[in-house]
Amino acid sequence: MIKKKKCLECGKKLNMGLKFCSYKCYYKNIQNIKTHICKYCKKIFIRPGRRKYKFCSQKCYREYFKQKKLYFWNSKFQSNMGKRVSREVHIRAGKLGGKKAAIINKKNRNGCCYDKKLQKKGIETQRKKKIGCYFDIKIKRKSGQKTIEILRKKSKFIWKDVHFTSLLEMQCAKLLLRKPIEGKNCHILIGTNIIDFFVNNIFIEYHIYKYIYQNKIKHNYYKRRRTMLDKNGYKGNDLLVFQNLNEVKKWVSTLK
Repeated sequence: MIKKKKCLECGKKLNMGLKFCSYKCYYKNIQNIKTHICKYCKKIFIRPGRRKYKFCSQKCYREYFKQKKLYFWNSKFQSNMGKRVSREVHIRAGKLGGKKAAIINKKNRNGCCYDKKLQKKGIETQRKKKIGCYFDIKIKRKSGQKTIEILRKKSKFIWKDVHFTSLLEMQCAKLLLRKPIEGKNCHILIGTNIIDFFVNNIFIEYHIYKYIYQNKIKHNYYKRRRTMLDKNGYKGNDLLVFQNLNEVKKWVSTLK
């Protein structure tokens, strides 16, 4: 697309070959003629318009920058521009090459994404050396903590400056606690897992089930949490798993 020129005085768009939209703009521009001094040759020259001119010609412009070693005549500027251009070229080439490589690997079933043998070898080495996000305990703790913190911060369920993942969990906390404190009686980190509540030296988990065989799932969940607590040195503390608010109310009434 050819860019249309603008009027030198008012700035309206014009057709090709014109500089002014009307005689009024032409006469106004002539009246605003000013004198300027060239930075390089220091000659006085006249140009119309309100714009400030620094050079009388392109030759003076180029020679001035050569003397001062600016822009294209500066080695640092050239190296930075070359780096930017090379980065853009490599990124575009990498995207195109990556797409073609993925199509070829799908057909030939090569690479770590499509070859099952390579996947098994990688998993076995990670298990032996305890490397990666699935086998390194430190990475597990950091990733688990961050994901849970992000989910809680985004949630709209807040009670006494504590964020909860769901409304039912917040209601359960209101039944069990007077004031929730993270790390002490609410959202307690043990190993790589987080337990919901800690009341009267008893760990409490509020976990809802929407399956047919609820009792079997609850039993398996209790076993997993119990083994986790035993490994981390909490054998003397009891564990309770609730799946309804009615169960929580019944247990609270026994305490009173």
